[in-house]
Amino acid sequence: MRFQGKYLDANQFTKTFQNRRCNRDVTARYALGRSFECDHSVALGPRVRGDLMKELRMNIIVSLCMVGGLMQAGAPATPQHRPDFSGIWRLDPSASRMIGGGGPPSDQYQLTWLVNHREPHIEVVVNVRNAFGSREFTFRCTTDGKGCVNELASINEVRRMAASWEANELVMSQQATSPHGGFTAMDRLRLEEGGQRLVFERIVTNDRGDRPVKQVFRKLGPHPSQRQPPAALPIVDLPADLARVLRDYERHWHAGNADALVSLFTEDGLVARRGGWIRGTAALREALQRTSSQLRLRPVAYSVDEQVGYIVGAFGYGDQPSTPDRGLFILTLRKSPAGRWLIAADLDISIRPE
Repeated sequence: MRFQGKYLDANQFTKTFQNRRCNRDVTARYALGRSFECDHSVALGPRVRGDLMKELRMNIIVSLCMVGGLMQAGAPATPQHRPDFSGIWRLDPSASRMIGGGGPPSDQYQLTWLVNHREPHIEVVVNVRNAFGSREFTFRCTTDGKGCVNELASINEVRRMAASWEANELVMSQQATSPHGGFTAMDRLRLEEGGQRLVFERIVTNDRGDRPVKQVFRKLGPHPSQRQPPAALPIVDLPADLARVLRDYERHWHAGNADALVSLFTEDGLVARRGGWIRGTAALREALQRTSSQLRLRPVAYSVDEQVGYIVGAFGYGDQPSTPDRGLFILTLRKSPAGRWLIAADLDISIRPE
């Protein structure tokens, strides 16, 4: 406690008071954080000193409660409880206010956000459609206060941004530069209505002063990365002559026998690779030289007629039925003059394991 320009502890404070008439006034001023002055110093009696100490203790308790309440109210949300802005969001014109407070945008104006938010990373793909056409640009940043630079070629702008959390609101500062001028902005994002409404408020500052913007978005659905993958289709039983194609493919692949693998194809057979299609016996033999893993082919559909057919399925690696799928395949088939089914084309698509 500060008294007459000096810092005193509670005991010194009670022993060096000035007079009894200002005791109550001193206590009140101390509780309000104000200064005080008295005329002379006298020792306090036990009763007065006891009353004063009770009041001081009460003031300290009240002050601590106020500080604790403020700390709790202003404490940032923990990472696991922060809002997740991920989703597909469409502007609600009737609830929005554009630059200058000019009311909602016209019916011809459509604004969509595709937000992928995985703390501390956030990506926003902005799609704008109006009477003149459409354009799209992407912002990427982190929510830990670090600076980010986004070059928006489609609108000829460079945006320097930084974002951080204030409780459950994401606060972003932006500085935009372009050949046509620039602006600075302070943005605030929050979720409402159980996460179905995203509110974006901005103060734009440029040579025309400060102007408010409010955009309210309604959630159309989850971000594609949040969608649950489709359930795996059940295995189907193949006719024996079709099942032989898959079992031979697995066996020769595991053995690393390129010649045997090539024998499963027609002479003009096709295999898809990253660089394009590979065609013919010689090219297939070269492409299939390095195979040795425990390939597992799981058929989910097939169809054949007299001369052509197909098998659709999934593939993985391992000898257990529970091995997760690592990709999808389509084999188109053609029957040889000897009546044997051969692979005319092999298309594989890798999928990311969950």
